Amino acid sequence: MVKVWAGLLGDQLPEAFREDRKTFLGTSINKEDNVAEVPIYAQRIRAHLAWLYDMLADGRMFLLDSTSPSALDITAYHIIWFAKGYGSKAVEAF
Repeated sequence: MVKVWAGLLGDQLPEAFREDRKTFLGTSINKEDNVAEVPIYAQRIRAHLAWLYDMLADGRMFLLDSTSPSALDITAYHIIWFAKGYGSKAVEAF
């Protein structure tokens, strides 16, 4: 998700933030460094979302069919949360 976000919106991020994330992630989040890879990363995200949708299609509330969310649910949801909160309309288009 970060690569899609960076490829679409990286040029709108403050330089200090981009440098900090580069150190933390070990990769650039500049738009020009990521824009070419947006389609492949978006395809991977769509595949994972389809898999999650299929898992929950039987009506269960949580991935492990428990009464409360597990670490698996939280891990699966973070990408959706990130896209909705930080992706803007550019991410929604993918």
